[in-house]
Amino acid sequence: MLLPIQFCRNNRRLWYLLINIFHLMKEIGILWQKKKGCLVFLSLIALVLSCSIESNTSGDDLSQNPEETNDLPTFDFDCEEVIPVQRRDAISFPLDPNVFSSENSDLEGTLEGDQTIVSSITGVTYRYHVYLPPEYQLEPDRSFPVLYWLDAQFWFFPNSLQPVKVIDLDQLPVILVGIEEGPSGRRAIDYTFPGIAAYNRFFTEEFIPEVESDYRILGEERTLQGVSASGLASLVMMLSDEADPPIFKNHLSFDPYIQSALNLENLLIERLNVNAPLNKSLIITSMVGGFTPSVNPYAEGLAARNIPCLTLIESIYNGDHFGATNASIGNALRDVYKDYYED
Repeated sequence: MLLPIQFCRNNRRLWYLLINIFHLMKEIGILWQKKKGCLVFLSLIALVLSCSIESNTSGDDLSQNPEETNDLPTFDFDCEEVIPVQRRDAISFPLDPNVFSSENSDLEGTLEGDQTIVSSITGVTYRYHVYLPPEYQLEPDRSFPVLYWLDAQFWFFPNSLQPVKVIDLDQLPVILVGIEEGPSGRRAIDYTFPGIAAYNRFFTEEFIPEVESDYRILGEERTLQGVSASGLASLVMMLSDEADPPIFKNHLSFDPYIQSALNLENLLIERLNVNAPLNKSLIITSMVGGFTPSVNPYAEGLAARNIPCLTLIESIYNGDHFGATNASIGNALRDVYKDYYED
């Protein structure tokens, strides 16, 4: 059974196909019920399709190294620096036990929850929540960095306050904006292809302007976070951000669901073809018991391009997919806000 899988890993395009089918089956629960049968079935599907895929593969074959591919775009960016990739088999930064409580009476900062925005682009009403650090009230002339947090229905009332608690306990002078998925299950549309295109427009054209008209935010210090499907959304929004300066300075993608590596690759090629630099930081993590088999090849492929201006930090943690945020958040915040931690 392992031979077909190894064969597919030698062809990155085919490997992505197998991984995408694997994740789809896993999401709907079939894999847990008939694990061995499904793996054999998926391997056979990949092998059957391999001939047709190989015959239709053009010069952008992902199995080639970028430097060996003739038709990749060349760079003509103001920023010429290629920043070395940071990779680590990471140890999670230990979290204070208090971060796992949804009680907000012990917060030093202020939580303004249950606000709504109606999008004319997606036609959906989204709830969002805003955490303000204590300095926000104490320093009325100061603006602050902002961390936009997707999938807030999992991380804010009534289920959790974990990201709020981490930022509050670490005394980070950062505004946290958590936006929920909208109606239950909407994340399956907004965070994945093809719906992410409309969601990206809503976020950048409607949501950010509304939030930042109400709060004192440093527009050049925006960070976007996502996990699983919303981790994919963070990647897509990174590749789609051609503004100068960029809309987001940093992107956090925790154990992302790589729904379509080929779509991500096409977005990157389109971006490079118009000489739009990736002057950003990407912190991408994966879980050994989660999506590492698809995340790691994607991160390696991105790193192999030696894209100027892009800071790429990849971390791999032990544990399953559902522990991705707990494992990733401590180190990720220290990577993004290292100056505050050093103070």
